[in-house]
Amino acid sequence: FSPDGKTIVSDGGDGTIRLWDTSGNPIGQPFTGHQGSVRTLVYTPDSVTDYDSNAYSFTTSVAFSPDGKTIVSGGSDGTIRLWDTSGNPIGQPFTGHQGYVSSVAFSPDGKTIVSGGSDKTIRLWNTQGNPIGQLFKGHEGSVSSVAFNPNGKTIVSGDSYGTIRLWDTRGNLIGQPFQGHEDSVNSVAFNPNGKTIVSGDSYGTIRLWNTRGNLIGHPFKGHEKWVNSVAFSPDGNKIVSGGGDGMIRLWNTSGNPIGHPFKGHEGWVNSVAFSPDGNKIVSGSLDKTIRLWDIQGNPIGQPFRGHEADVRSVAFSPDGKTIVSGDVDGTIRLWHGNWQAWLDVACNRLIAHRILVIPETQLGEDSEMIEVAQDARKICQNSVWNKTQIAQFLVNQGSAIARTGDIEGASAKFQRAQKLAPNINVPTEAQVRGWAAEGWVNKGVKLVREGEVKEALAAYNKAQAIDSTWKISAYSWNTLCRNGSLHGEAAKVMQACEKAVTLAPTNEEFRDSRGIARALTGHEPGAIEDFQAFIKSTDSEQWKKQRQGWIDALKAGKNPFTQQEIEKLKG
Repeated sequence: FSPDGKTIVSDGGDGTIRLWDTSGNPIGQPFTGHQGSVRTLVYTPDSVTDYDSNAYSFTTSVAFSPDGKTIVSGGSDGTIRLWDTSGNPIGQPFTGHQGYVSSVAFSPDGKTIVSGGSDKTIRLWNTQGNPIGQLFKGHEGSVSSVAFNPNGKTIVSGDSYGTIRLWDTRGNLIGQPFQGHEDSVNSVAFNPNGKTIVSGDSYGTIRLWNTRGNLIGHPFKGHEKWVNSVAFSPDGNKIVSGGGDGMIRLWNTSGNPIGHPFKGHEGWVNSVAFSPDGNKIVSGSLDKTIRLWDIQGNPIGQPFRGHEADVRSVAFSPDGKTIVSGDVDGTIRLWHGNWQAWLDVACNRLIAHRILVIPETQLGEDSEMIEVAQDARKICQNSVWNKTQIAQFLVNQGSAIARTGDIEGASAKFQRAQKLAPNINVPTEAQVRGWAAEGWVNKGVKLVREGEVKEALAAYNKAQAIDSTWKISAYSWNTLCRNGSLHGEAAKVMQACEKAVTLAPTNEEFRDSRGIARALTGHEPGAIEDFQAFIKSTDSEQWKKQRQGWIDALKAGKNPFTQQEIEKLKG
């Protein structure tokens, strides 16, 4: 609600924001521009602030490869990522989906990955991240779940319109859509024999199908809210489900409940999975915990705690010794069974973390936390990492140091890494110079925002001297232009203003910044021209009125940029 209670703002998975009056009538046109779903809105007294899913990325789905050596994850940022079991990324993110990736799965031979997303498509990839064949198109709603048949020849998918579809691996539809669900299908899975499919929906119903799309028996009913996740036992005789009622339920394939619901989670159960031996079940929940159960519904040990956000997806490794989980904070965690394994996971997850790599630059003057990070680094080096891993850590350190602008310090780290592991890959000189240049620009941006314009200009010049081929972005030039002008150095930053507009001539905000600089340096006609262009581009009546006031003052031979006005613009 707006502060006066007269207007409602809403956001959605289609990436738009809409305004409504309290009678339900839309006000104006939808706000468009986000490339992902909008998750959060904040109504301030005079505006709306929004956060999209590309800026706030979360993990939607995780799965192990059949050999247990690789993990695939899908995210709200539209990417798919591969990881080794030490938590290191493998290759570059897979990109192609035009919305969030809701579900990922490996093929039985581990050579192919299938993904489904909010863009209503399904995609196949090889493990190098290259798309295979055509997009699978046919769903009318967001694809919420995908799964491979154990024979690797077909794929099943469910969508937000309550439809299930079967495909061959070339993207051709097999038969007609499966119809029967009355609400969004949230999860689908194949029986290990490949002849039966189970699905769960937002109506709280579970259904069983043959591969021709015919319903088998009656719907399974018992969950009081939506069913988020379903899975077959390895022998194909049982089905486990997790729901919005916080319950986990076990069923036989006739739809009869086995025993009582598993109780313990304090929020929605988002994901469930059987262990490879069929004797245990793992669950992940909105309550930020993971729980392990026997098939009688008894909890095994204490909940796994460590996630700081809603756990969205869980899976067992093929050997049953490891659990992988992903949460809405974008974090993926591995869980092992003894303290050394925990230490291994912690160190290998932190091998590229900036707090461990360069705590001195990340923690400011917090000497106590810097000491903690340095001690943790020593433990990992002495108790966990081998020479190759220590060398990789040194490469990570060197890369981070280069991004602070210190080329010599970075080179020293790379040399030490190569002594420990002669075959290790280190960044090229061109990469290091590019990172260093970027580091100096970032320093310049920080300095000019603090009013240190002379030092900021020196930092930008240093960046260009380090790597003349590295292109400073229009955004960075504009930051120097606007902040430098507001801190009394408009003449010195005018060149930055011109570069920002040259690089992004259609960005009227950059012209607005140049207009301020022009006005402050006595170039009134140019300033008026820039402010007029900004007025034409904005829908904000407040900003239009403000800029028109500046124009009127300039035409009257007055300076609109009083100290009071400049202080307002700084804020």
